[in-house]
Amino acid sequence: MKNQPSLANVLESLNNPALHPTPHLLKNLSGLWGNDLAQFLQTWEQLPDARRAEVAKALADLWESTDDVSFEEIGQHLLKDAHPAVRQSAIALLNETEYNPSLLTTYLNLLEKDPSADVRFAVATNLQDLMYKYSLDELPQAQGQRMESILLNAYTNDNSTHVRLRILRVLGYSQRKEIPSLIQAAYTSDNEQKRLNSLYAMAYSGENKRWEKQVLTSLRSPESGDELEAAAYACGELRLSEAIPVISEFLEESEPESFPMLLWALGEIGGKAAKEALVAIQALYADDETMQQLVQDALDSADLQDGILNFGLMDLEDVLNGELDKLEDLGDDLDE
Repeated sequence: MKNQPSLANVLESLNNPALHPTPHLLKNLSGLWGNDLAQFLQTWEQLPDARRAEVAKALADLWESTDDVSFEEIGQHLLKDAHPAVRQSAIALLNETEYNPSLLTTYLNLLEKDPSADVRFAVATNLQDLMYKYSLDELPQAQGQRMESILLNAYTNDNSTHVRLRILRVLGYSQRKEIPSLIQAAYTSDNEQKRLNSLYAMAYSGENKRWEKQVLTSLRSPESGDELEAAAYACGELRLSEAIPVISEFLEESEPESFPMLLWALGEIGGKAAKEALVAIQALYADDETMQQLVQDALDSADLQDGILNFGLMDLEDVLNGELDKLEDLGDDLDE
C-alpha cells in the first residue's frame, strides 16, 4: 500500500500542471473542513482556469467511481467558481447531498441565471431527486412550490433545448395541472429527443392510467433502440403488466444492448406473468452468464415488488377488518 501524501504535498502537486491529478492524490481531499479546507481554497484560487477545470473533473470522476470519498464541502465552494466547467463538476459532487434550503436556493439561482447551458443542465439533473422528494411531501411546501415554478418557467424560457428537455423529465413528478399537456405535446412531436424525454416524464408521474396508451404504443413500435429503452423504463415504473408479452418478444429478437432495461422492466412490473417470462428467458440464455445474472436480478426485484404489494394488501385487509368490527359493534349496540 502506498503511503498517503500530506495535504501540503497534495496542494503542491495541484500547483504543478505537469502532474496528473490521480485518484491516489485526490482521495486526500475527501472530507476536508476547517483549516484544511481553507488551505485548499487558498491554493485553488491561485490555479489557472484550465487546471481548476481539470482537477474539478477528476474529483467528480473519482466521486462517481468510489464509495468511500466525500467532496461535499469542496463542491459547495466550487459552485461559485468563475469557470463553468468547474461549476458543472461541483454540481456532480453534490448530486447525493441531503436537502438543505441554502443549496436549493443556489441551484435555482444557477438554473435561472447561469450563462452555461451545461451548468443549467447539471442543475436540472440534480433537482430531479428533490422534485421526487417534494412529490412525497418530504420537502417544505413553500420551497417545493418555488422549485416547481422556477422549473416550469425555465422549461418555457430557457434558450437550450437540451436543458428544457431535462427539465421536462423532472417536471414529470409535478402535480401541476399544466404538466400533462406539456408532456403530451412533447410526445406527439416529430423530434425524437422530445419524445424520449416525454416517456421518462410519464414514468416519473406515476400516472399509469393517463399514460398507458402512449407508453405501450412506443413499446410496440419504437423508432429506435433509445425509444425502446425509454418505453420499457416507463412500463417498469408504471407497473404496466400489459407490456409483459411485448417485452418478452423483444428479449427473444432484439439487440443485446436493450436487454438490461427490458429485464429490469419485467422485474419492476412483477407478478406471476412477469416471473414466468423471466424464467423462460433464463432458459433461453442458459449458456450466457451475463444474461443469467441479469435475469436473476430481475427475478429478485419481482419478488421484492410482490412482497411490497402483498404487505400493502395485508395492511388494507387489517384496516377493512377493523372497520367491519366497528360496524358489528355498532350493530350490537343498536340491537341492545
